[in-house]
Amino acid sequence: ELKLVRYQTDLLNRSHLRFSQNYEGLPVWPAELMVHLNPDGDVCLMNGAYIPTPRKMVTQPVINADEAVELARAEMRATYNMEGELSADEPILIIYAPGDKAPRLAWKTEIDISVTAKWLVMIDALNGMTLTAFNQVADANVTGTGVDLFGETRSLNVWSEGGRYYM
Repeated sequence: ELKLVRYQTDLLNRSHLRFSQNYEGLPVWPAELMVHLNPDGDVCLMNGAYIPTPRKMVTQPVINADEAVELARAEMRATYNMEGELSADEPILIIYAPGDKAPRLAWKTEIDISVTAKWLVMIDALNGMTLTAFNQVADANVTGTGVDLFGETRSLNVWSEGGRYYM
């Protein structure tokens, strides 16, 4: 269920393994785990998110990829009250599994509107409903701080939205 997607060793000889969660060959989004190993190969930290293995999920879409892209474009045209063609990335069939909702079969695509608007849109692959859509371009940058793994306080560029801070 976990697929190794990247393995790196840093300058301190620590290894970092990134795993993505999959269900019946489909990526589960947003679910990935990072495992950090010390120079002796022992696990020193694990972080990320995963969901319990889905049960009895339908993995064959009713809405095809082209239909999903058109639905995503329509969502963005309505959001921006605009007409015309919008650039879209090739959609990916996924298991959409936000932590607070039941997993759904979905199409994930990006819609480019402008340099300040690159939207990630999830379209339900069974009924065509928009599951989520958000702009990936941060526009409310603030400076914050955080403590790194070595106890050092570092400056961070974050953005604020709805009273929460994101990196």
